Amino acid sequence: MGYAGYVPAKLGEVKSELAASLGALVSSSVEALEFLEAVTRNAATQPGEAKFRRLREGNARVGAALAAPGGRRALAALGWEADPGADAADPALVLPRGQGTSAQLKAVVDAVGEARRAARRRGAGGGGGGAAAPTNPDAARLAAQLAADRAERASKDAEAPLVSSKAVPLGGGAKVVSAGDLGVNRG
Repeated sequence: MGYAGYVPAKLGEVKSELAASLGALVSSSVEALEFLEAVTRNAATQPGEAKFRRLREGNARVGAALAAPGGRRALAALGWEADPGADAADPALVLPRGQGTSAQLKAVVDAVGEARRAARRRGAGGGGGGAAAPTNPDAARLAAQLAADRAERASKDAEAPLVSSKAVPLGGGAKVVSAGDLGVNRG
């Protein structure tokens, strides 16, 4: 309860530029997010390595990440800038010192997890709530048997009395030996 009986204010969540750009990539490209995770992980864990702070735009994976909807915006939100010293024929991006932090890495890892979950939901029937048809023949056979068992149980009369099961001796009535028969725990 707030001061003087006032209800505490409920403010909407303000998304950062990084969260907004990663959110755009979640729905479009898991591969681009995985690339961003690798690049950010390298920059965060080894900040002194110059090779992890420069990306050539001509590289296939870099080009794919930049081509993804929101990819260029996400790289800019992570701190990547155009390299002023790069050739015009071979443009590159650089990450200045102080960028590529563990907080940025956590945001990217969370976005990759969300993108993978969204891809699994889309792959499992588009989120329609129904189960996808099994492609394995054994799974299809078991699913058919389960459906037949469900139908059989549903067709039985609900008013019929239940019949309990009775123990049947195996192999002519096998004798069970207990610890007391062997002399254990006798004083």
